[in-house]
Amino acid sequence: MSQDASALPDAHDDAIAALPIGTRLVHVGPPKTGTTSLQLALHRSREPLAEQRVFQPSPEVNPKDAVWGGIDFNSTDAHVAKWRELVKATAETGERRAVISSEFFADADDAHAKQVVEELGGSDVHVVITLRPLVKVLPSWWQQYVQIGMSERYEDWLDMTLNGAGTNTHSWRWERQQHHIGFIDRWVAAAGLANVSVVVVDDTDHGRILRDFEALLGLSQGTLPLVPAGTNRSLTAPEIEFVRQCFEEFKKKGLPREPYRKYVVRGAIPRMKNRRIPGKSESKVATPLWAQEKAVELGAELVAHLRSREITVVGDVDRLKGQVKEQPEPDLRLDPAAAAHAALGMLDVIRAEQTKS
Repeated sequence: MSQDASALPDAHDDAIAALPIGTRLVHVGPPKTGTTSLQLALHRSREPLAEQRVFQPSPEVNPKDAVWGGIDFNSTDAHVAKWRELVKATAETGERRAVISSEFFADADDAHAKQVVEELGGSDVHVVITLRPLVKVLPSWWQQYVQIGMSERYEDWLDMTLNGAGTNTHSWRWERQQHHIGFIDRWVAAAGLANVSVVVVDDTDHGRILRDFEALLGLSQGTLPLVPAGTNRSLTAPEIEFVRQCFEEFKKKGLPREPYRKYVVRGAIPRMKNRRIPGKSESKVATPLWAQEKAVELGAELVAHLRSREITVVGDVDRLKGQVKEQPEPDLRLDPAAAAHAALGMLDVIRAEQTKS
């Protein structure tokens, strides 16, 4: 894996050298980079992977509990026990390639990134990082934070995140995962420059990430299927504004977080996502031009950094710069059907509690 892949062919090609037999490929995310589709494809293809001498040490689609135990993030004794099981299983790779994929590795700090590499095999570990342009992940990340309990408006959060104008409870996670230069350098320090590859996610070709991983793992073309990720859609601009204001009202009334998590996070949000198809005219979250320009500037710095350090890149590295695009101001009026689904989602939680009691 020594090629500068800024000009690799678009097909699943032989130019991407397969990792040596005995390598433990550890895919560390970060989130919002095609991780779910990759994990579903790997899980669905356990038998053909095994036939081609690719070993999956975890029986789970995403071994998040084990990873939490390995990086000491909100971990319990049960998480640590699962990590020990994963380490033990990975040690049995033998004359095969192994693959572990979890975006929860992205929460590791410097010390735990090194520990992960050491415990999973040291010099036999090859870390793979998947990246999309920062300008494309901004709306998804803000949505994610709002859904788990953050009340900052999008533009205020962008100001905090891109300009350092204050902090919030999730600032550390953004800095650790989405400050891409620092994220890459953390794993390079942990595994060594030769044992880190960056895969550029192509949003115009959802199967490309699967073909790239097939090549890295020495799999025949078509082994990894494109599996629909279900209903894990983004919320529309009015839907996410509804959720944001719910949490804002919870805060104003001094209510604890648990009712919000119970009725909104586990009730209203899943019901809207899973049972409702938004109209084509419904507004998406729009990133203001100033924030797009800042994100593209940071993307250019990332590309320059990757080239200066000669880090192996699979795909078109210049895609990571991103592009500025005019976006219409969103209409935040909520469709009554969305409000009805949110209310029914909360009622589902109440009914489930009553059934248990």
